[in-house]
Amino acid sequence: MKVSLPFVFRFSSPPVWIGMCWMLLLAACGSSDDTSDDSYAVVQVAAFTFNEADPSLNEIRVLANTGWQVFWTPDAEGVAVDPTAGVGNGSFRVTDMPAGQTLRFAVRTAAGKTIDQYVTVTRVAEPGGEEDDDEDEEVEIPLGETLFRLDFGPERSSWVWANQDTGWQTQSGSGAATVRYETYNVQIASPYGSSGRYEGASGGSYARMYEDPSTDYFVIRDITLPAAQTAYTLSFGAIFPAGDMRLEVSADARNWTPLTYTGAAAYNTWTRVAVGFTLARAVERLNIRFVPTGVDREYGLNFDDIVLTAGGGGQKVDLGSTPVADDYRFPELPSNWTAPSGNAAEISGDYAFFTHWTRSVNSNRVIRNFSYCYDTRRHNPVWVAYPLHSVYLEGGYGRTSPDPWAPDPVFDESLQAKIYRSDGVNGSDPYVYWSTNTMYALGLRGSWTKGHLCMSRERGGANREINRQTFYPTNVAPQPNASAGTFGEVWGCVESLISGSDDRSNDISADDNASNRNIVSDTLFVVAGCHYAHEEWTEYDSSNYNEPTLDPNRKPCVMPTHQFKVLLRTRSGQTGRRVQECSADELQSIGFWIETFTRIDASSASSVLRAVAVPVSTIERQTGLTLFPEVPASVKEQCNPSDWGF
Repeated sequence: MKVSLPFVFRFSSPPVWIGMCWMLLLAACGSSDDTSDDSYAVVQVAAFTFNEADPSLNEIRVLANTGWQVFWTPDAEGVAVDPTAGVGNGSFRVTDMPAGQTLRFAVRTAAGKTIDQYVTVTRVAEPGGEEDDDEDEEVEIPLGETLFRLDFGPERSSWVWANQDTGWQTQSGSGAATVRYETYNVQIASPYGSSGRYEGASGGSYARMYEDPSTDYFVIRDITLPAAQTAYTLSFGAIFPAGDMRLEVSADARNWTPLTYTGAAAYNTWTRVAVGFTLARAVERLNIRFVPTGVDREYGLNFDDIVLTAGGGGQKVDLGSTPVADDYRFPELPSNWTAPSGNAAEISGDYAFFTHWTRSVNSNRVIRNFSYCYDTRRHNPVWVAYPLHSVYLEGGYGRTSPDPWAPDPVFDESLQAKIYRSDGVNGSDPYVYWSTNTMYALGLRGSWTKGHLCMSRERGGANREINRQTFYPTNVAPQPNASAGTFGEVWGCVESLISGSDDRSNDISADDNASNRNIVSDTLFVVAGCHYAHEEWTEYDSSNYNEPTLDPNRKPCVMPTHQFKVLLRTRSGQTGRRVQECSADELQSIGFWIETFTRIDASSASSVLRAVAVPVSTIERQTGLTLFPEVPASVKEQCNPSDWGF
C-alpha cells in the first residue's frame, strides 16, 4: 500500500502562523468560520487506502494549538478512530470503517472551529461480500450508455505534446460534447501501443506521462452525466501498476477524490483496467484526473482507451461541494462581475468573465488565482481582480521558461488577442505582437510590450500552473516600451509598492526587497485594468513589424489610453475578519491612474507614485466601473501615501 502525502506542511519552528495566516486567508476566500481568535486545528492533507494488516499506515497527523475532536464526512456508521480527541500537535488512526466506502476525515477545535482541509481514506470492498449495511445501498446496475470514450486517434509518424495539438481529441459518447482537456508534460505517441493487448484495445495513439507529481497531469474536464445517475464504471488501458498513478474524480475540478483501482500486474504490460464507483449524490458534470505518484519508469506511464459508462457502481465516492460559499462575494470583484455558471467563461455582451483557480506551490492548497473581465470586441482586458497573500509567494519569483504565452482555454480563442505562437511556445510562428500604427500616427517611436496585470512574479512558480495561467491574453495588456515613454517605469513602481522588487535602493519604504508591508495576513486585494478613451487607437494582433508580410488572420484590437491599479486592505493587516465585516475606519484604499504614453521622471519611486496616486473614486468616475462595491464610499475617497509606505 502506497500512502500519498501530496500536501504536507513543513516547519522549521512551531507553526504559530497557521492560526493567523491560514485562517485569515480562508476567511478572505470564503470560509464561513469565525476566525476572531487565533486557535486552530487542522489535519495534514493526504489520501490513502485503508490498510487491513498494518494499522500504523492508517495514521493521520494533526497540527493544532488547542484541543481538537475528530469528525468525518459523510456521516457513516461503522467508523472508529483512536483517539477521538486530543490537545496540540498529534495524530489519530482510523481503526475501522465500512468496506467499499470513501470518507474524508478532519478535526475541529473544541470550540467548534474548522478549516476546510481533509484526509481522504478509501476502504476496498470485500470480495463477494456486502459493502455496508446501509438501507439505501445501491446494488450493481447493468452497464448501459457510454458517456465518454477517448482512443487518442490513429497511429502517428512522430509524437506530439498534448497541449500543442488537438488531433488526439477523438472523444465520443453522449456526455462528450462539453468536454475539454488540461494537460502538462503529456505526449501523444504511437509506437508500442495497445493494439491486440487487451479486449477492446484501439491501437493507434496513446498518452504517455512522466513521473513528476508536482507538475504533470492529464485532466478530462466536464463530462456531462445523466440526471439522477450515481453508478458508473470507468475503464482504460494502462502499462503501469496502480501505485504509479493517482486516479481521481471531481465535480468542480478543485476538490479531488481518489478512486481505488488495480493496474497492470507488471510494468510495461498493457492491461485493461476497470473501476466501478457510486456517487453519494448525483452531479451534473464529472472531471477525471491522472496524476503520477513520483515513480520513475523507463518507458513512461502510458494509457489509452478511456471509457466512462453509466451503470456498474462500486466504491462509494463523495465528491463534496464547491469550496466557495454561495453567500460570499470576493471583495475586489467590480460590480459588473457576472459569475460563470460552469467551467467555461461567461459571455455577456462584449465581455467574458471567469475565475482561474490553481494550487499553491509548496502547501498545495486550492487557491483563487485571478478573476477577469475581458473585452471580446476590443480584444483586450477591462480588468483583472486578484488577492495577494504570502501563500502566493511560495514559489518565489520563479518564472516559467520559455514564456508560456497561450490562449485562455475557457473561451473561444478567436475572441482573444493573438499574442502567442500558434505552434506552441517553442514554435517558429513570428506573429506574436501588436502592430505599431497608433504610435506612428501620434508621432512616437517604439512598440508594444505584453504587460501582466497580475504579475508573473506575484504568482511565482516556474513550470507551475499558478505561473502559467498569468500568460493568458485575458491577463495581458498592451504597454508601450521605453522608446514611446516611461509607462514601464511608472507601472513598475506601482508593482514594487505592492509585491516587492529586485531594487534594494528604491525609496519605497513599504518595499525592502525582503518583505513587503502591504502583503498582509488579512490579504491585499488588487484590481488592475485598462481604460479605452479613443476607439481609433487600433492596432492589429498577430503582427511582427520585422516581417515583410502580414498575417491574413490578424484582427483589430483597441489599445488602452490609460491603465490603473486599485488596492484595498485592512489597516492592521490582521483583523481575522472579512472586508465586509470591517468598519470604514479599519480599511484603507488607494488607486493609481497612468496615461499610456506618460513621461514622468522616474528617478524617485516615491515621487512617481505620488504623481499618479488618486482616490479609487476618481478611477470609478473615469471608467464608469464600481470598484470594491461592498466597501463604504468614504474608504474609496482616501488617497494617503503614508498609509502605503511611499
